[in-house]
Amino acid sequence: MSRSSYKTQKQYMFLSAFFPTQAFMNAVLVIFYLNYLDITMSQYLYLDSILFISIAVTELPSGIISDYFGRKKILILSKCLILISMFLLLYSDGFSDALISILVLAVGNSLGSGNEEAILYEYFAKHQNINDYKILNSNRNSIFFYYEFYLLHSKWICI
Repeated sequence: MSRSSYKTQKQYMFLSAFFPTQAFMNAVLVIFYLNYLDITMSQYLYLDSILFISIAVTELPSGIISDYFGRKKILILSKCLILISMFLLLYSDGFSDALISILVLAVGNSLGSGNEEAILYEYFAKHQNINDYKILNSNRNSIFFYYEFYLLHSKWICI
């Protein structure tokens, strides 16, 4: 494995700990739903529940699809669906449009779930560096945990 390629993969793993999918978007989305779409908090929570239920339902089939069609192709499709869902949300007029956007987002999130980690694992396995992957992944998860704890704690201080 070339040194620069290894360094790139390592940097990607650590950057992904600081920028999880939609970690910073949730606060903005709540404001968007409540003010721009003019829906109630209970409708927003209903949409949020549908999102998580849809992700749970589509999680297993998404792994099978990724194995069959290839992880990289499905990861790209996943990112495209997430982008499409954001555009759908941007042009939504109300609850029903937001529901369609949420369903597209759920499928996009499910398709991408686990693919990045699997691609990185396969990269390290291909170059006989599984132990390095385990160490890096463990460090990345630790960083992510402390980072999320810090963000949560800082929100409590602000309140």
